Amino acid sequence: MQVEELTITKERNRLAREIHDSLGHYLTVINVQLEAAQAIHATDPKTALEALLKAQTLTKEGLAEVRRSVAALRASPVEGRPLPKAVEVLLEECRPRVW
Repeated sequence: MQVEELTITKERNRLAREIHDSLGHYLTVINVQLEAAQAIHATDPKTALEALLKAQTLTKEGLAEVRRSVAALRASPVEGRPLPKAVEVLLEECRPRVW
């Protein structure tokens, strides 16, 4: 069991580093786009708008990447459960919700 826990911890740490690196990249590029837009908005509004739109696109992409990485960090609802219970849990998640 300790080997399994260590493996899980290592994978989570790897994903955390990946999130950090990916988010850092997106934030850096977004900042460059925003600074460019700010610097040229008075003299070249069309290019400034393009830079703002690029920053917006990068923000959406970065957010999607973070969401994917965080989802990978979450423990599986069936982790460590016997097969019959794991199947039951998965079926329950697939059932339509009735309010």
